[in-house]
Amino acid sequence: MDLPSLEAVQRLLRQSAGSRIDENKANGLIYQLEEAGIVTAREAHLMRTALSEEALPLKQPLQDELRSNLMRVMLLALLAR
Repeated sequence: MDLPSLEAVQRLLRQSAGSRIDENKANGLIYQLEEAGIVTAREAHLMRTALSEEALPLKQPLQDELRSNLMRVMLLALLAR
């Protein structure tokens, strides 16, 4: 499995501006980031929990739009450290 580089993550963030991401895709990206060592296991767990269906009790497409925005700001905060 090819893991994303830091540049690839930054490119993904730019491309996903204003878009939606479902829970499965978010979890897949979080898994790749954890495997690449970009986020820790603890950070990945917190991200998965915060982006879960249960944590975002909204109707579609708002739920996926909010998930995308939350994921983007989480990753920006992690990459800025």
